Parts: sequence; C-alpha cells; structure tokens
Amino acid sequence: MSKKKSRKSSKSISIKQLMISLLILAIIVGIEYVFEIVDNDNTENNIFGNSNYANLVDVPEYTDEICVIINDNKPYFTEEDYTTNVFENYSELDYLGRCGIAYANICKEIMPPEGDERGDISKVRPTRMEAN
Repeated sequence: MSKKKSRKSSKSISIKQLMISLLILAIIVGIEYVFEIVDNDNTENNIFGNSNYANLVDVPEYTDEICVIINDNKPYFTEEDYTTNVFENYSELDYLGRCGIAYANICKEIMPPEGDERGDISKVRPTRMEAN
C-alpha cells in the first residue's frame, strides 16, 4: 500500500511541476510579445514622426509619413513670447484668396457668451475666389 501512495504523490508532483513550467513558459512568451510590440513601434515602419528636422525649411516635399518632428519637438518661442493678453492675428489672403497663418491666444474672453446659439454656418466662406 505504501508503494501506491508514493506513485500517486510522485505523479501528483510531476503534474504540479508541469503546470508551473507551463505557467512560467506562458509568462516568458507574454513578456517577449510585449517587448516585440514596443520594439516594432520604434522601427522605421512607424509612420508617426520617424524623421527629425532641425528647421521647417529642411522638411522635404511630402512623403508617406503622416507627420515629422521638427527641432526635437521643442518650440522656438522663448519665455518673453508667453502672454496672458487676449489677441487674434490673421495673415492676409494669398494670391488665390486662401487663408494663411492664424495666431491667437485662445481663452474664454474670445468665446461667444454663454447661452448664445450658433447660427447657420452653411454659407460661411472664409475665402472666396473672385468670379472671372
């Protein structure tokens, strides 16, 4: 009878060892998978910001990248450029009547008053070509 117990306990131990081994293997595979995803995000196939340019003039004509990094994503403005004053500056229309650069300090003061309903904007045309 003691032989049967030892076989049963050794069989039970080997099943426990097998389960633990499978668990460890699953954890290792999971970690490898996560690191592979992270590594793939940093490869050349990533279309978001692979290229880093020192200046805007260095950016070449359009490529398949959705966006590029300019100046390591650091702004060119200085502390003196910060302001809490409200302003909106719009560039002149170009020779085709198109909008250009807009520069503003967006804040509550330039928002419509509370309760104002937005009117119909279906006929709003920020730029309009002159009829020839």
